[in-house]
Amino acid sequence: MVRVTPGARFHPLRPLALVLAGLMTEPALAQTPAPVPPLSPALREWVGTWSGSAKMTNEAGGASCAYEGAANPAAVTLSLTSAGAGLQGTLKLSLPSPAGSACAPIEKGAELRDVVASGSSLTFSGPGKHAWTLGRRGQEILGTVAWKGTVGEDTGALQLSGEVKLEKGGGHKGNALLAVGGIAAANVVGIGLFGLANKAGKAKDSGPPQVSCSPRQCFLISVLEPCQCNTTLTSGAVCGTTTAGVGYAGACNVDGSLPCQAGLSCNSGLCEDRFGHCPF
Repeated sequence: MVRVTPGARFHPLRPLALVLAGLMTEPALAQTPAPVPPLSPALREWVGTWSGSAKMTNEAGGASCAYEGAANPAAVTLSLTSAGAGLQGTLKLSLPSPAGSACAPIEKGAELRDVVASGSSLTFSGPGKHAWTLGRRGQEILGTVAWKGTVGEDTGALQLSGEVKLEKGGGHKGNALLAVGGIAAANVVGIGLFGLANKAGKAKDSGPPQVSCSPRQCFLISVLEPCQCNTTLTSGAVCGTTTAGVGYAGACNVDGSLPCQAGLSCNSGLCEDRFGHCPF
C-alpha cells in the first residue's frame, strides 16, 4: 500500500526512475579479456635463438661485395618469440668486411615483418625489402635471402642475396660447409647455385622469393633396396608453379613443377623430412 502525504503530488513513475538511477550508478562489470590462443606445438619448435654462418652478396650501389660470415662469432642471429598464436622476432646481421676489399662491414638489426611459419618452413621480411625463406630440420635451419626491392630504392645500402645456416642455442660445430648436427655437407647448396636461384627470384615483384625449394625427388623401390634419388641436395631450386613449395605430407612432383619446401624430399610423390621413407 502506498501512503500519500496530503498536499504531495503522486508520481507513479518515480519508483521506476529511482531503480533505473540506482542501476546506472552500479559499477560496471569488468570485461573479461578474450583468452589468447596457445602456440601450437609445431610453432613452439621455432621459438628461441638461432645463430650461425652466412654467405651473401651485396649488390647495392652498383658494386658487388661477397661476404662470408662464420658461425662463431655469429654472422646471423635470429630470435623468435611467441605472439599470441603466431611468431614475432628480431634479426641481427654481423658480416665482416671481405679481406682485401673496400666493401664496408654489415652491422644491421631489424624487427621481422610478415612472419609466416608452416610446418618446417619459415618466411619473413627484414631488414629492408629482403625476403627470407628458411627450412628447419631439427635444431638446424637452412635457407636463402633475396632482395625484393627495385633499383634506386633506399634500403640502407643492402641488396643481399645468398644462403644462411643456423643452429638453435648456439651449438655451432665447425665451418658452414662442414657436417653439422649429423647432416652431411653434401646437403648444403653452394653459393653459385644459390646466386643463380636468387637472380631468378628477383624477376618477380610479389610473393615470396622463388629460390628455396627442394629439387630432391626419390622413389622407394622396395623395403630391401635403398631409395633412388635424383640428388642429395634439399634446397636451392626454384619453386615451379608453387609460391614456396609443397609442405610436409603434401603431394609433390619435381618434374611437374611441384617441388617440396626447402629441407624436404619428394619421396614417392609425398613431401617428407629426413625421417621419412627416404632419409637424407
